[in-house]
Amino acid sequence: MKTTDGGATWNSQSIPPNPGSLTAISCPSASTCFVTTTTIGLLLVTTSGGANWTTDTVYPAVIPSIAGYLAGIACTTVKHCVAVGDGSVPIWVTNDGGVTWLAPNTPPSLSAQNAVSCPSASVCYSVGADIATTSDAGADWQVQALPSSVLTPASISCPSPTTCYAAQLSARRAT
Repeated sequence: MKTTDGGATWNSQSIPPNPGSLTAISCPSASTCFVTTTTIGLLLVTTSGGANWTTDTVYPAVIPSIAGYLAGIACTTVKHCVAVGDGSVPIWVTNDGGVTWLAPNTPPSLSAQNAVSCPSASVCYSVGADIATTSDAGADWQVQALPSSVLTPASISCPSPTTCYAAQLSARRAT
């Protein structure tokens, strides 16, 4: 959906058929947006403010064993985005607007990731069963363990390179 009047009205967007569930969106400009989906490796992309949407795939066709769905995306510019998910490679980076997606250097212990936030062009944080951080635009990532009392974070928002907020998953009790 899209609004251009501060949320007073929302209009549906026509997207390609069968993308699966839409999991996250990042719009680095008024005309360019990237949407992650539950279809393995599939992204939806617009460069026309939502008038036209195309599909893009993150995973190279020659490496199907790394495939998983994408849960989150953060774009600092129309060229630079970080996508995260549950494949055996949980973080992907593009520096050319999605033409190519590269698997960055991540520790082998990095688990599936649920969300990502990039408060600057060089700094990003992603969350899952652990927290991953980068300070070089996503080329290299480090893992930080979560405190044992914290459940798996579902989302993260970082208003600055040194301040982030993460919301954790929680179980609801039936009453």
